[in-house]
Amino acid sequence: MELSEFADHLLDDVRSLLLQHWRHPLISERKKDASIVTEADRKTEMLIRERIKTAFPDHGILGEEFGAKAPDANMLWVIDPIDGTLSFARGLPLFGCLLACYRDGQQIFGAIEMPALDERYTASVAGELLLNGNLFTAEHHSSEEPMIATGDDSWFRDAGMDGFLTALQQQYFCRTLPDCFGHTLALRGAVDALVDVNLNYWDIAASPLLFAKAGKAFEVVGKRKINGITKYDIICGDPVWVQKLMALQKTTSPIR
Repeated sequence: MELSEFADHLLDDVRSLLLQHWRHPLISERKKDASIVTEADRKTEMLIRERIKTAFPDHGILGEEFGAKAPDANMLWVIDPIDGTLSFARGLPLFGCLLACYRDGQQIFGAIEMPALDERYTASVAGELLLNGNLFTAEHHSSEEPMIATGDDSWFRDAGMDGFLTALQQQYFCRTLPDCFGHTLALRGAVDALVDVNLNYWDIAASPLLFAKAGKAFEVVGKRKINGITKYDIICGDPVWVQKLMALQKTTSPIR
């Protein structure tokens, strides 16, 4: 079975599972990094892991909730079972499941599954970018009044990048549109670019191939270690705007 076909069937079941739990009472708790995790996060990741293990027993897996299994395998799946868990737990529709597959460190598949919005963005290295199984077409808006999406203010403070956020807000119309929802807006062209910081690897692993297939840019502009975990800063979207924002970032906060 092709990876994209396997992932599509898997994401059908992921969607059903997440919608069963969304806007229903959930057991949630705080993790060591103060983020929340719900029973749906764990059930979703276990479902994905079990399917991968059955279909591709020699593949490695890296997931947010259950860590790494054979991370040095030449084929590695990266899972974020619920990106935007806080939105999910509060009944907001701005959450998704992120899935990526890498061969020898090069991405060959990526998916952003947004169950509550009925959107699924998928791409394989040999194929095109698809939205709900159909060829993706980006939106086109006037760039005279650009709109920039950003992650949460607190992430910029934690990364020591307050100056960059302030500069963005002073020069452009910015909206706080974090997590995978922001990625899909930048993919579609609903916003000109997304700037987000202090992210985990599983938060970003699915997106580079999707943006490349859409003719968009996806750039890691900084990284740092926090409690032994590498955190990433990214700018993605229209290539012209990504370059402009990268130049602004260099003048306001050092790349780490």
